[in-house]
Amino acid sequence: MNLSFNSYNSLSSIACLSSPKPELKKTTQASVGSGDIVDSTRVSGSESCRNATPSPELFGIAGYGEWFEGRRVRKLFGFENYLGNVTQFDKESGWFRVVYEDGDFEDLDWRELQEVFLPLDITVPLKSLAQKIIKKDLL
Repeated sequence: MNLSFNSYNSLSSIACLSSPKPELKKTTQASVGSGDIVDSTRVSGSESCRNATPSPELFGIAGYGEWFEGRRVRKLFGFENYLGNVTQFDKESGWFRVVYEDGDFEDLDWRELQEVFLPLDITVPLKSLAQKIIKKDLL
C-alpha cells in the first residue's frame, strides 16, 4: 500500500484513538550520583501514537480552517512573547501557518494553535467575516 505522509498521519491518529489506553507502570529508581530517589513512570504502548499528528477531520475543522486566517496569536519563545497572525490553512495536512511580527513563521496543528489564540475582536460582525471567506472561495 502506497501512503502519503498526510494519509499516514490520519491513519495513525485514528489507530491511536481507537487503541486501548496505554498501561502506566510506576517504578522507583535511585539516582547514582546524588543519592536522591527518582520516581519515573513508564508507558507501555506505541511511541508512534504519542508523535502522530491528528488529521483535521478528527477535530472537525477540515472545512472551517480558513475561518481562522487573520486571527491574532501570542506565543512565548524563551522569555519573550511574540505576536503574529494566522496567514494560511493547509486543508490536506491541517496545519496553520503563523507569521510573527519579527518575520519568523511556524506551522501549528489545531491543538497548538488553540493555546496561542488571542481573544477575538468582538467589534467585527460575523457577517463581514463570512463574506470575506465566501469571496476568497469564489476567486
